[in-house]
Amino acid sequence: MLTVVGFVAALPVENVGVAEAERDVAPRNTIIENIILDIIENLRDLMINGSDDIPVLDPLKLDRVYLQLDNLGLENSHIEATDLVVTGLSTFEIDDFSFTPAPTVLQPLRHAVVLDAYIPVIDIDAKNYDLSVIVVGFTIFGNGEAKLKVVEPRLKLNMMVNLGLIGGISLRILSAEARIGLVAFESGLTGVFNDDYLNDFINDFLGVFIPEVVEFFEDDISAIISPLIVQIGNDILDNIDIGDLLPTDEITKLAGLPVAENTIA
Repeated sequence: MLTVVGFVAALPVENVGVAEAERDVAPRNTIIENIILDIIENLRDLMINGSDDIPVLDPLKLDRVYLQLDNLGLENSHIEATDLVVTGLSTFEIDDFSFTPAPTVLQPLRHAVVLDAYIPVIDIDAKNYDLSVIVVGFTIFGNGEAKLKVVEPRLKLNMMVNLGLIGGISLRILSAEARIGLVAFESGLTGVFNDDYLNDFINDFLGVFIPEVVEFFEDDISAIISPLIVQIGNDILDNIDIGDLLPTDEITKLAGLPVAENTIA
């Protein structure tokens, strides 16, 4: 039975009413794309102002952050920061976004989503940090204040989502592949090696090293953040009924139903 189902799922979707489909797909895609972009803009406002359930996220204030770096190939290495403030997260810009039909027999409303976005600058300030990183057998350690800049971090995201029409209009993320990168990294640590000259040298070194690490471990970072995007994204989408954002006529179009024409008695 499973073999039969798998075979059917692999079959191409039958081209019925191609001319009509080509007329309808573009408007429908534009509708959904605009809705998702509106949701993203609402997210920007939510990050700045917060809500009853969600705190302000820009600036993001954290009492303590501890990162064990073994997963990035830096064994016995860690970074700890207290009284951390991150600003700029809500200033994201979207370079590319698309919502394209990718149907199967079993999932006729499946769509492919492409997102390419970046943040101009993220500022990270910590009143105190504790650093111990082993690089090529050399230990970098320090304790003091930290002022960091992440310049143009970029997210490239490819997702498969399913559009649901039962009990409202919903989106569900089926899979995601996320890639991140950055243009530059500026380090402003104090207290490295307890030596001012070496402190400046290490700040310059980290400015070169961090972007290279992000690029080198791109696949490992993707494997970590991609499932998180599916989990967190679906948690957010579970509470959104896209139908609430659409006029009735547009809902019937998305469902593939004929729109009732106004008649005069």
